Amino acid sequence: MKKLSLVQVACLQATSAVLCAVIISPAQAQSAPQSNLTDIPEIIVTASRSEQDLQTAPVGATIITRAQIESAGVVDANEAIRKIGGVAGKSDLTGGREYSLDLRGFGATADNNTVVLVDGIRLTENEQAPARLSAISASLIERIEILRGGASVMWGEGATSGVINIITRKDAKAGLTGQVSAGAETYGGRDGTAVLRIGSESGKAVFDINARSSTSTGYRMNNQSAQDVVSMGLTAREGALGTRVRVDQEISNNRLPGSLNVAQFTADPRQATPTNLQNFGGLKQTRFSTGLDYNFGAWTAIVDMGIKNKSSLSSYSGAAPTTTTSTVTQFSPRAVYKSTIGNTALTGNVGLDSNQWLYNNNGASDVNFNTTTRTGTQSNRAVFGTTDWLFPTQTRVVAGYRAENVMKTSQDATTAPTLTMLANKLNARELSANQTLQKGVDIYVRAATSYRMANIDDYTNTNPAVPLRPQTSKDKELGIKLRQGSNHFTARYFLQNTVDEIYLDKSLNSGFGYNVNIGPTKRSGIELEGTKDIGSRVTLTANMQVMSAVFDGGVNAGKHIPLVNEQTIAVRAAYRMDDHQSLETALRMLSSAYYGDDVSNTCATKTPSTRMLDGLYRWKNNAFDFSFGINNIANVSSYTFAYTCAKGGLYPDPGRTFRAALKYNF
Repeated sequence: MKKLSLVQVACLQATSAVLCAVIISPAQAQSAPQSNLTDIPEIIVTASRSEQDLQTAPVGATIITRAQIESAGVVDANEAIRKIGGVAGKSDLTGGREYSLDLRGFGATADNNTVVLVDGIRLTENEQAPARLSAISASLIERIEILRGGASVMWGEGATSGVINIITRKDAKAGLTGQVSAGAETYGGRDGTAVLRIGSESGKAVFDINARSSTSTGYRMNNQSAQDVVSMGLTAREGALGTRVRVDQEISNNRLPGSLNVAQFTADPRQATPTNLQNFGGLKQTRFSTGLDYNFGAWTAIVDMGIKNKSSLSSYSGAAPTTTTSTVTQFSPRAVYKSTIGNTALTGNVGLDSNQWLYNNNGASDVNFNTTTRTGTQSNRAVFGTTDWLFPTQTRVVAGYRAENVMKTSQDATTAPTLTMLANKLNARELSANQTLQKGVDIYVRAATSYRMANIDDYTNTNPAVPLRPQTSKDKELGIKLRQGSNHFTARYFLQNTVDEIYLDKSLNSGFGYNVNIGPTKRSGIELEGTKDIGSRVTLTANMQVMSAVFDGGVNAGKHIPLVNEQTIAVRAAYRMDDHQSLETALRMLSSAYYGDDVSNTCATKTPSTRMLDGLYRWKNNAFDFSFGINNIANVSSYTFAYTCAKGGLYPDPGRTFRAALKYNF
């Protein structure tokens, strides 16, 4: 098969030999000392909104730990997910750090098919905008959980390709501790971070404040950026009662270099065309989240609440700025029951999700690209429940159901009195089972359904005579998990069939396109990941995804879905030279992809396949931590996003980048 031959070719490459070693011999783990780089927590909260043992949970998930983030020298959550988690990313339109993350081959709509959370509170937008993961500093992260595949039972609309849950740090020693750091990188990059943590003597309360400021002149012309982020949190527990509060604010400003065609990219990937030299954008976002949990016997009552206010502006070719404001509120009460019935352990989880979204855009475009004022609302009301049974045979069965009512409205000033309304009653189901064959060896099977409704940018750029239907998907997954000490390996096969997928058809509306429900699509493939300690000093980690994402019906049946990297590989090798020094190298590989409008797969050009090699040297003691790294050592010229075959419309990725950072811990 073609797909398998690609894997074999990759493994034959010298730089990918690490991946083959991890995949071929995961069970040959010796009793090497546990590595502080690979000590993966035994819990995952993403799948069920309650703690589960990762080894026996009937899901396949990727966990990125704080130690891995520190070792890799990444600066924010987006970079960690791409470089450590092996998730394919497409460069954003600002040429900055907010790469679009694609878990399972959704291409241009990846952001709208992935739910992103911070401590269980949604960041995901109700418009064509990615969740702002570059604003979550590495110093704030305890771990990142990546669950691939449909997860609408627990997380509702948009959780079709998966869920990314970022867990913030809540630990602190008694008294005052903290960190200050300064970094510099190529292309005028400057970065400063200050962290302060205060822990009570009893260990029951922790306060933290994280502040980060970064600027860059950018890889390209008219690519300057500045970002300031502040995050404050308080966690406390007294007896059966726990509380948590967090406030985050991001202010960012960017010059927008715009796209290039292939000839311009070949001549000089750092240029910006004269028509784009006046383009700029800015954003201010404030998030408030809080939660309570109270334990009484076998029951725990939990309430999560969140409010997000966002305002942004952008200007193109000297035109008046377009301004957008939105407010999102979330209220999620639930109850968790944990007990035993005979020799069977039972965990039940039942709850409500209520979300409200208000939106105003002054300067939006209608389907014919006329300037207008657009307003919108969205209301989600859902009930959900799961049961998790662990039988004496070490068989674990999880069943879940969700029912959700969604109401969306939109109105453009140019089309008043027409008011677009979408109202649907949706549901999702999940049934999964895990069987422990022996300690450290588990197999699991999972089936789930998920759904997505059109967002405001989808249903205001469509043919009014053809309303958009909800998108629904069915997932099937089979996996095996092996673990011995800090060495582990996971392999999973997945199949996802989607009906009424929401997609922009550029052949309509005189080439401007309409969003439509396309014929059925199919995504299938294998995912492999593993970690292996070699002796006490070397740790190898690898992630691989080999998949097929195709149109399964209609005029383009059998054609590949554009902007999908069907093969991705991330391999890391960490060498601990001594108690203070370490070296880490990383290889990231992405296959080529069809341009965004090339649904017929006939364009002569595709985005290039890439092989990016990074390296990092790190020296640390109790107080100081110095690192020096090089990203894209070979200075490969590449682009991961291009939206039109005829004109290119591509956005270059940065060339070779040197980065140095010094941290002081107190």
